[in-house]
Amino acid sequence: MAASKETSGSALAKIHGTPIAVRGASKTYATRSGEAVRALDPIDCDVASGEFISIVGPSGCGKSTLLLMIGGLLRCSQGSIQVGDALVTHPHPNSAAVFQRDLLLKWRNVLDNILLPVEIKKWKVADYVGRAERLMAQVGLQDFKSKFPDELSGGMRQRVAICRALVQEPRLLLMDEPFGALDALTREQMSVDLLKLWQQVKNTVIFVTHSVDEAVFLSDRVIVMTPRPGRVDLDLKIDLPRPRKLSIRSSPEFLSYVTTIRKAFEARGILVEE
Repeated sequence: MAASKETSGSALAKIHGTPIAVRGASKTYATRSGEAVRALDPIDCDVASGEFISIVGPSGCGKSTLLLMIGGLLRCSQGSIQVGDALVTHPHPNSAAVFQRDLLLKWRNVLDNILLPVEIKKWKVADYVGRAERLMAQVGLQDFKSKFPDELSGGMRQRVAICRALVQEPRLLLMDEPFGALDALTREQMSVDLLKLWQQVKNTVIFVTHSVDEAVFLSDRVIVMTPRPGRVDLDLKIDLPRPRKLSIRSSPEFLSYVTTIRKAFEARGILVEE
């Protein structure tokens, strides 16, 4: 991808997403003893360009495995995954990832951490400084660009990680429990910040989370997975108006979606009320 100079102003450049087609994709791991452990049963799923999809399910159901397969960081044991026009055989050049750990380099300040992938890809850094600064402003980091990771709170560090992913202008953003280590209030604010950024760029997002409420609040669709070996148990379209505010979490429509997902878990014995 060639570096592009951005227009002035606070708005971020439109990125737009890329479609995903998962066809019979499964994953089997081999243990040290040689035993085969099936993490994912064959999965079929389509994601439209610019959709925000969340994946929820019990621990060990293969949520992260599916995410890594879509990103080309793990190979399918069977089946195929296509991102855009290309079959996934290696990390996709127009994708970026955010994980639960921010993985910031402690010897680089905020701005330099955000620009790291630009340097790695040998793009012209000067063309991306303006975009990095606008991303920082969007998430309230404009006064911290010269600070180092040890000088930041956990939420601020995670905002840096999101900016580092978005500065690359990825058409596909993969997020594996990025807010899992944050306190409840910071987690809610991060959800709001993420939606504001996504609504401007409309890239395709695959978001793995254990939080049903978070998944419903963020997503166009929520994919509910069964216990291992994971497969799609429910593919639920979330028809809530955008832009969304935290107050929507108390609406009957929101609570209905949350209840539907929880009932899917109860039917599988994942949630049990005595």
